[in-house]
Amino acid sequence: MCHETAEKKKRRGVICAPYAVGRAGRLRPVGEISRCPEANGGQTCATSHNGFRNRVTGPGFPIQVMKCASHGMSFTVYPPGFVPYGRQRIAPVGAGGDVLEADGSSAGVDRRWQGTLFRCGRGSGGS
Repeated sequence: MCHETAEKKKRRGVICAPYAVGRAGRLRPVGEISRCPEANGGQTCATSHNGFRNRVTGPGFPIQVMKCASHGMSFTVYPPGFVPYGRQRIAPVGAGGDVLEADGSSAGVDRRWQGTLFRCGRGSGGS
């Protein structure tokens, strides 16, 4: 079948996991991803790697795509601070989930927020 059914499209999911530099020098999710977005409680799924995908939006590196045989779905593993179809990170955290260091900015502007959706850096609601 060359086209996905509406049910399969609806069942695509997303999870969040920290990324770190792997053996080949590329960013990869840290640890084993043993649960899909459909998992309940402590359920472990039959997950497998399904490659990496470059995103037009989001992080500037390919992100992991996984398959779950237990639930018959595919899902994407996003690094902390990023959301699907988001053009910018939503918080000043690195790919590994660590909070980015303050750069000693002046005038009350925290420059860590400038590459995020909340780029003003002066608390909520600023411009």
